Amino acid sequence: ARSVYPFSVGDCDNAIFICIPAIDEIGTARSASGSTQILDEAGDPVPNEYMLLDLTELAQFAGTYVHPVQGTSDFGPYPDTTTERNGFRGPGAWNFDLSVGKRFRFGNNRAALFRLEMYNVFNHHNMYTNTASAFVTADPETPSRVTGFLDDFRRVQLGFKFEF
Repeated sequence: ARSVYPFSVGDCDNAIFICIPAIDEIGTARSASGSTQILDEAGDPVPNEYMLLDLTELAQFAGTYVHPVQGTSDFGPYPDTTTERNGFRGPGAWNFDLSVGKRFRFGNNRAALFRLEMYNVFNHHNMYTNTASAFVTADPETPSRVTGFLDDFRRVQLGFKFEF
């Protein structure tokens, strides 16, 4: 079980090589806990893609920092209002695993081992943060949001080992 998944939000608008942490002068929400399914242009739901956190209020600060000498945002000193590393929290996750085994002996030096292993026994699908989409931009065509997806499935293994 995991209570939260920390992640960072970046701003790459004036960057050449390194994205800086997003600038937050208004104190936006830091918990990505939504689960609204994302719709495409036709209004149909995008399969397995959910909006966890809307960052459109931070888009107004995207690209506002520029190094005075270099003209990019690759080098500091950065403003005090940048978000801290891993300052945002994604949803938690849990699963339940089970393993059952039995060894049968045949004489002094032979044995057979049967084993059943089950991973994610209850087939619980956890929401995971898509950290590749965790950035803000001033471009109105690109939405500033953090998305997520459901993953995890039940896996069952049956094993047999003969010792001689």
